[in-house]
Parts: sequence; C-alpha cells; structure tokens
Amino acid sequence: MINYSRFNITNDHAYNLFNAINYCREIGDDCLVFDCGRYDIYPEKASERLLHVSNHDIYGEKRIAFLIEQMENFTVDGGGSEFVFHSDMIPFALVGSNNITIKNLSIDYEKTKAFCLKVMAVDEESFDFCYLCGSKCYVEGTTMYLSDGDDNDEPFRYFCLLNNGTSKEMIAESRDSFNKNVCFEDLGNGFFRVHKYDKALELREGTVLVARAHKRHACNVVIDRCCDTFIENVTMYKSYGMGVLAEKSTNVTVDKMTVKARDEDYFSLNADATHFVNCKGLVKVTNSSFSEQQDDALNIHGEFNPVVAKYIGSVLVKYVHPQAKGLGIYEEGDEIAVLDPKTLIPKFTRKIKAIQTVNMNYTKLFIEGGTDGIEIGDVFEDLTWNCDLIFENNRVRNNRARGMLIATKGKVEIKNNYFNTPGVAILFESDGKFWFEAGGTQDVRILDNTFDNCRFTKGNWGKNVIEIKPREAFDGENYYHKYIEVSGNKFVGNGGSLLSADNVERFVWKNNSLESCSENSTLTFRNCGQVDSDTAN
Repeated sequence: MINYSRFNITNDHAYNLFNAINYCREIGDDCLVFDCGRYDIYPEKASERLLHVSNHDIYGEKRIAFLIEQMENFTVDGGGSEFVFHSDMIPFALVGSNNITIKNLSIDYEKTKAFCLKVMAVDEESFDFCYLCGSKCYVEGTTMYLSDGDDNDEPFRYFCLLNNGTSKEMIAESRDSFNKNVCFEDLGNGFFRVHKYDKALELREGTVLVARAHKRHACNVVIDRCCDTFIENVTMYKSYGMGVLAEKSTNVTVDKMTVKARDEDYFSLNADATHFVNCKGLVKVTNSSFSEQQDDALNIHGEFNPVVAKYIGSVLVKYVHPQAKGLGIYEEGDEIAVLDPKTLIPKFTRKIKAIQTVNMNYTKLFIEGGTDGIEIGDVFEDLTWNCDLIFENNRVRNNRARGMLIATKGKVEIKNNYFNTPGVAILFESDGKFWFEAGGTQDVRILDNTFDNCRFTKGNWGKNVIEIKPREAFDGENYYHKYIEVSGNKFVGNGGSLLSADNVERFVWKNNSLESCSENSTLTFRNCGQVDSDTAN
C-alpha cells in the first residue's frame, strides 16, 4: 500500500498522480490510498491517452487524472476524499486492466456545460430569467453560449423544465424543448430574455429550468477493455457526461454508488448514471442511489452496424451514430448475427475470420463461410459480447427522463428497487435507425420492485411505466424478445398505462399489486406470443 502523500510534493495533483500511479505500476504495488481531504485537479500536467468512448463525444486525445492502464490487482482508496476536477478532463480511465477497484471517494467538477435559471417574467412573446447556478453563460448575437471557464464554450442546445422553484422535485409539466429558433438577449446583471420560446414548456414566474449544451466531452469513470472492475462507495455530483461508462469489458460491479446534486444545485450528472456497452460476464449494480442526473440510471446494450458494402468473403460495416466512432467492438472468432433491418430478427449467424479497421467509422470484416445471403442494408450484431445484469436494492428518483434501458441478451434480474421517475421506469428500446443500440432480450425478470408515481410528467419520455418498444416490422412468428416476467411488484399512484409490450414470445405478469392507481392503469400486448397475466384489462 502506497500513501499518496509520498508523491504530493508539487502544487499540481495531476502531475503527482501521474508519478504515483506509474510508481505503483512499476513496483507492482496493489493500492494507492489518500488521506481524507479535498484535491483540486487541473488538466495541464495530467496523463493523456487516445480514447474512443461510446455514447460520448470522446474520440481523440484526452487528459486523464487517474490513468490506470495495463495494470492488475490494484485499488484506489480515496479514504473519503473529495476530488474536484477542472475543465473537461476525465477523472478515471481504466484501460486494458484486470481486477481494479475504485472506492471511498467523491467526484465533482467546478463547472460543466449546464446551468439552472429561474423564470422572472413571462408573456406570449418572451420570458425573462435570472441565472441561478452551474456553468457560465453569455450571449453573442442572439445565441447563448455555455462555458466551463476553461475556453470550452459551446452554444445552447435545449431547455429541460425542472420544477416550480420551491424544491428539487420535478413537476408534471417537465419536458425537453429543442426549439432551434429560440433567441437570447442579455439584459445585464445576470438577467436574460428569451424570444421565440417553446410554448409547450408551460412556463410561469418562479419556474426553474436547466439549460444544456450538446456535447459530452468527459465521463467520470471510463472502463475500456477491462476484466473484473469494482466501483464501491463512490459519490458523484457532476459530470460533463455520464457517471460510469464501461465498454468491451468483462464483469463490472457497482456497489453503494450515490449520484446526487449538491445542496446548492438542482441537477447532478449531465447524462446517465451508469452505461454498459458490449460487455460480457456479469454487470452488477447494487445498493445504490441515483437522483437528479439528466438522463437514465442505467443503460445496457450492444451495437448494431449496418452493412454498407459487400465483397467476396468480406463486408464493410459502419458505426453510424457519431457517438459510436471508433469503438472497435469486433474481434476475430466472434459470433455475429445477420439481422433484417426492419424486424431486427436474425437471418443466420456467422463467425468473424479477420478484421481490418479502415477508420473511426468503417470496419472491414472477413466472414467465415463467405458472404452469401448477406445483403447491403442488413445489420450486424456481435453475439459474443453480451452480459448478464443484476440491478438490485437501488433507488432511482427525481432524474430527467427514464429509469433503465435494457438491451442485453444475458439473464437480467431487476429486483427490490424503488423507482420514482418522470418518464418510463423500465424501457426496452433498441433500434437500427438512430442510436443503433442492440439488442433483443432473452430472459428478463422484474421482481419485487416498487414503482411509485412513475411516468408522472406530460413530457416526452414514454407513455407507460414499463414499455417495450415495437419493431418497425413483425413477420408474424419470430419475436424480438423471448421471455419477460413482471412479478411481485408494487405499483403505487401511477396514472395511465402500466405496461405496453410488443414483440415478446412469452410474457408473464403475476402477483403485482396496484395501490392508488388510476382506472385506466392498463396492460397492452401487441404482436406477443404466450401471455400469462392474472390482471384483467
């Protein structure tokens, strides 16, 4: 065990960390421990590495505070410390490492690219607001720019309505507004006027909104091509993007993680709390609390890649979404499914014989057995990289959007959790049109959870408490999802539809209790095979 104090010999913690971690790597020490305190970390002398991080705008050289690369059996124990980061650097990047633990610390940023505002006056043509907290903002022409104070300026992208200004709780009117015609005017002394605003926001004096930029330039913890990673007793207050993003990794455990806004703030992370892409083994998220983040508590999925060119023995596939650039999900020997782009049902499977990376967007795959039957426009899905998921004893509340997005072919258990979400609590949504997030589930069990007043907003985050999105087409006999069970759950105070299920081979709904739910709390099944339900509709 090495105490960081041995390396804390300059006034630049980033450079001290560079030396401390390299020393631990060289001598094979198993733990870097910190004396409890606050550590402000700046990017100038931080480690740097080329990264491609899924669902972020990270595809290039990034400054990193804790770069843990090609290491084994190593722990960072913060000792209860607070790590505060400046500019869009990445706090933790775990790359090609095995059996790494990050524990007993908090992560925060001085500024990110989002801020809260309070509506002071509103009429049919405009509304006035005052700045409350968050990133800096200024107007050039009629465009609002958000700045973290480190020359990372970016234009305003959208508003999200949060609350009525008396608490941090989101209200029924909460929604997103992506109005591209909005114009800003600086009135001076921290006051601004917004012209051509979206009337669907239903603003009134005292309303609090969050204003957001577009790009996700950093993520608190990046786990890339690692095995056996543990995030334990970590609190996260802010992020440029997500809290934890794991890609192409095996066995990830998140335990006792807390995401929350500080007392003076209204929001925490700028995107998902946890996100897992093309992982395998077991992903386990337990005993954690996720609140005030600006997107979902968990998203888990693979990647769809369309075939854009076909040759004798090989195909060219594309990473379509800009936040999937350079992921490199395929490996020699991987089993892939060739899917119809509309039904997303496998036509057949093949194995990859060899790979040639063309650039960040295109990869050439050589296919065992040739390319007969593969058509341009078909979609590839890597079947080798799918994981099991346990999501247990967690609390999800007061965050923008949804609770969880589920798209993994492993065994999924969602049990003993509490959900109070403005949108859908659990969403099954993979698509081959926009995000290109795979795939169809095989065995999902949603057991003994409490869904408390979920989907309580009038916004654009779904229409059901549990929602299984339809495919573009259904062939009448092959189902995208195989088995989904919803049993022993408590639905409290939920209005509208509880469940919409589409394209499920077998669905089980039993022993669920409904308390103070509206009369139209219905279950809807479309294009499903066997449905076992003890609730009448």
